[in-house]
Amino acid sequence: ELLYAEGSAPDQVFFVATGRLSLTTARDADNQRQVADKQAGDLVGESAALDGGPRTVSARADESTTVLSMESGEFRGRLADDAQLCFQVAVRLAAALRGGAG
Repeated sequence: ELLYAEGSAPDQVFFVATGRLSLTTARDADNQRQVADKQAGDLVGESAALDGGPRTVSARADESTTVLSMESGEFRGRLADDAQLCFQVAVRLAAALRGGAG
């Protein structure tokens, strides 16, 4: 099941509670390339929520998956109020940029 599509507005951030998501990007209408897997404990959609740009990937559940959602504005507010949370998100983003798991 599609959670969100590449190019969509970043209105929410998601926390994977159970299951697994595949993050894909489209080379064209018929050719999707998987760029990451997200599992229980992972955040999804935080980059777009932070910079306000359109989503750069699509997120799709590969199996029965439970996600919790938070409005992007609330997410940014919580980061502004909680230095430890902000640091944890920054570490995860840096690991993703380096191609690691976080």
